Amino acid sequence: MRWKLASALALGAGLLGGCSNIDRFDIPTDPNTGSPTPASIITRFKCELAAIAADDYRFKAFMDANDFVVGVQLDLSVTDDGSLAPSFTYTNGLFSFNAGAKLELSRAQTFTERVFLSVADIRIQSDGKLPNDPKHPRPTLDCPKFNTLLAGDLGVRQTVEMAMVTPDLALTSSKLTGSTGAFGGSVNFIVTKNLNGVGPTWTLTHFKGPGSLAGVSEVNNDKITFAFAARKATDGIPPAAKVDRFLDSLINSSISTNISNLKPTQ
Repeated sequence: MRWKLASALALGAGLLGGCSNIDRFDIPTDPNTGSPTPASIITRFKCELAAIAADDYRFKAFMDANDFVVGVQLDLSVTDDGSLAPSFTYTNGLFSFNAGAKLELSRAQTFTERVFLSVADIRIQSDGKLPNDPKHPRPTLDCPKFNTLLAGDLGVRQTVEMAMVTPDLALTSSKLTGSTGAFGGSVNFIVTKNLNGVGPTWTLTHFKGPGSLAGVSEVNNDKITFAFAARKATDGIPPAAKVDRFLDSLINSSISTNISNLKPTQ
C-alpha cells in the first residue's frame, strides 16, 4: 500500500508542478521585454495629479503657496498555492478505511517601488513648457487605458480635497508651518482566483480516489500608497525625507490594522 500511496502523491506533484513557474503580477507586460511593467499605474497617478495642478483647480493658490511634494509607493504581490488532499478508500468489499494524505506547494513573489513627484513639476509638464528632446520625449499626462485595477480611479483628487477642508489646513494662500501639511491615502485591490475539484477520477489497485484531487489558487494583491507634504513646511527637513516618513507611517498603520483584524475575539 505504501508504494501505491507514493504513486498517488507523485501524480499530485505533477499536477502541482505549475506552481514552480514564475508568478504573474496583475499588471501589463512590456511588449519589448516581455516583463511586467507598472508604467500604466504611475501614468494613471500622474494623470490624477495633473487635475489638481490645473490652473482652474479651486485650491491652486494653496497648493502653489506650499509647493507640495508627493511620494508614491507601489506594492504588488502574487501568491500561487496548490494542494492535493486525496482520501483513499480500500475497495475490498469486506471492509473500508480512509487514509488521509496532503501535498501542498506555495510560491510568492513581491515587487515594491517608491516614486517622488512634485505638483509644480506636473504643472510644468501639463503646460507643455518642457523642451521637446527626441531622445527623451515629454512624458504624457493623459490617463492610460484601463489595463489593470490600479490603472482605474485612484481617488487622488478626493484625498486632496478631503485634506483641504479639514480645520488644520487653511483654505487660503497662507503657508503652512511645522508638522502640518502632510496627508495621504491608499488604494488596495485583492483578486483571488480559485479552482477546486480539478483532476480526473483515478483508480489504483484496490484503491479508488475521489475526483477532487487538487485545489489551486492565485491571489494578486495590488496596493498603492501616496503621501503629500508641503515643501515650505518642512522646517529644514528635506521634503523627500518628510514624505518618506509619512509614507512609512501610513504603511505601518495599515500593517497594524491588518494584524489587529487577525486577532481572535475574546
